[in-house]
Amino acid sequence: LTSQLRAASPQLRPAGVTGLSMCAPQLDKRAERRRIVANPNFNRRGFAETKEEVEGMMVDEFKSDLLGEIRANGNTYTRENVEIKLAESYGFCWGVERAVAIAYEARSFYPEDEIHITNEIIHNPGVNTRIGEMGINFVP
Repeated sequence: LTSQLRAASPQLRPAGVTGLSMCAPQLDKRAERRRIVANPNFNRRGFAETKEEVEGMMVDEFKSDLLGEIRANGNTYTRENVEIKLAESYGFCWGVERAVAIAYEARSFYPEDEIHITNEIIHNPGVNTRIGEMGINFVP
C-alpha cells in the first residue's frame, strides 16, 4: 500500500511541490485586482444620483470650524503660547478626495450590497475606519 501511495502521490501534487501542506495557496494580488477590474460591475466613475448627498458627507467629515478659523487667520492659530501653522496646500489631493467620494457613493447607491476596495484609499486611519464602518471591505 505504501508503495502504491508513493507512486500515486506525485500526480496529486502540482509540479515543484515536494511536501504536503494544509495551507491555502497564497493569493496573487495582481491577478485578483485584474480579475476585479475586468468585471463589468467594477465602477471607477462614481454615481451621479448620490453625488450631492456624498458631497455633504465629505464636507461634514473633512472640514471643521477650527480649520475655517485657521484659514481665515492666514493659516495660523495661536492659543496661549502655542502657535499652529497650517500648510497652504493642506488637505487631500483631488484623487484621494475622489476615491473616498466614490466609496461613499457606492455605499449610498448600493446600501445592501457587499462592496470591496482593492486597497486602502488613503493612509488615514480615521477615513479607513469610517469606510470599514460603512461595511466596505478592503481586499488585503
